[in-house]
Order: sequence, then structure tokens, then C-alpha cells
Amino acid sequence: MVENVILPAVLALVMTGAGLDIDARRLPNGHVAVRAMIAGFVATAILLPLAGLAIATCFRGEPAIAFGLALLAVSPAGLLAGPLARAAGGAASTAVALTLSSSLLYLAVAPRLIPGLASWLDLSSGQIDLPGRDILASVSAVCVLPLMVGAAVRAIAPAAACAAERVIASLARPSLGGVLAYILYANAESLWRCSIDLLGATLLLNLVGVAVATAAGALSESRRADRLAIEGACLMRQEGTGIFVAAVVFDESAAALPLIVNSLMAMMVAYGLRTYRHLGRSSFGARAAV
Repeated sequence: MVENVILPAVLALVMTGAGLDIDARRLPNGHVAVRAMIAGFVATAILLPLAGLAIATCFRGEPAIAFGLALLAVSPAGLLAGPLARAAGGAASTAVALTLSSSLLYLAVAPRLIPGLASWLDLSSGQIDLPGRDILASVSAVCVLPLMVGAAVRAIAPAAACAAERVIASLARPSLGGVLAYILYANAESLWRCSIDLLGATLLLNLVGVAVATAAGALSESRRADRLAIEGACLMRQEGTGIFVAAVVFDESAAALPLIVNSLMAMMVAYGLRTYRHLGRSSFGARAAV
């Protein structure tokens, strides 16, 4: 009931609220450097997923956890990549472009990629043979269509959209928190058994993401703002989509655990980096370095 009915409804509500918050006048319209875009796309859509899949293979003894890590690895850049890049002084336009491009790629390859990952990791689920078109339809119905509807309403009736967004946010946040808490409780045994490993795996994946973003930015000789945008796209992933695929499409709520843990871990890493850089620029940090 919770995973199959309430979770999709809450996620659809969250995505609708996210769409209502999309104001075309606030969207970044700055120049996106081609080299930075190519480097960021390679980092977010190829290198980071490969690193994440390598980490997932270490959990073959826990197929559901391994599948969740695989879903996390192939998740596209999240909607928070733009705001994160902006807050860090990066190029929000580049982060938004990377979010859009990686999301389109995900929708294109997900119908074949996700069942392939389930089979590769020996996930014992009756949904492994689910037709790719059903996976695409399910993800589109819950995660893509509500976002588009919300954005359309914002464009047509911005005043009403602002009021509706506040109402939806007040309902969606506690509802989503309650659903995720239920999933954690329902899989408390798996969470306890793999807690240290899960924390280590998600931390490692985020640190790899930072390293990949740094290398991609350096090799492409991108400006600092674009490097921060690539970093934001590597850290902020669309965990909600992966949670839906794990708990609803494949009926493996334990596979949602890595995605839930990472939603907190990525924010902690991002905040830690921001604090470190702030201290490094401060006079206190300079004196401490000396």
C-alpha cells in the first residue's frame, strides 16, 4: 500500500511542486561553454556511472542493495544541481544544461539499462522481465509528466502557481519524509546489517564524483564557474526517480536504501566542500595554512 500507492502519489506531488517552482524568468540564460558541457556530460553520464557500478559489484552478496547502488550510479543530475552551483558561485546555466541532457539520456536508455542491471546483479524480482516501455511509462507518469504540468501551470498562471506551490510543499515534504521513514523502518534489518557499508559506499561515490568533476574541469580547461557546475551535477542526483523504480516498479524497497542514504550524504559532502572553500578564502584559513 505505502510503496505501491502512497509513494507514487507523493513523488508525483513533489514533482508537481518542483514544476510549479520553475519560473522561466529565473532560469539561468548565461553562455554555456561547449568544452565544459562536453566534459560535464562525460563526467555525469559516463565516468561517474561506471565508478558507481564498480562500487555496486562489491555488494553482490546483497542483490537489492547492489541494485539500489546501481540505480544511484546511473541516476541523472538532479534539479538541485543548478541552485547548488549558484550558491557556490558556479555557472547555474551549465548545471541546468547538464541536468537536462543527462535526464534525456536516462529516459532514452532506462528501458533497456535498468532491467539489464537487475539481471546482471541477480536481483530475485519477478519484475526483471518488465517491458522497457512499461518502465518508461511509469517513470514518465510519476516523475516527468507532473513536472511538466507544474511548469505549464507556472507559465500560464504564475500567481496561482506560487500559492499552489506553497501548499504542495507544506504537504509533500512531511508526506515524503513519512514514506521514506516507513521504507527505512520496513528494511531496518537490512539497513542495520549494511549501515556502515552503505555509508562508506555513498561517501565514496560522492568523493569519486568530486574527483571526476575536478578532473573533467581541469582537462577541459574550463573556467572555475563551470567546474563548480560540473561538481554540482555530479553530487546532486535524482534519487526520487531511483526510489520509485526500486520500490514500485521492481517491488524491492530495500533497493531504495542506498538512494535514501545518498540524499543526505550528497548534501553533507556539498556543505563540507562549501565550508572548506569558505575557510580557505578567509583570513583565518590563510593564517591557519601558514
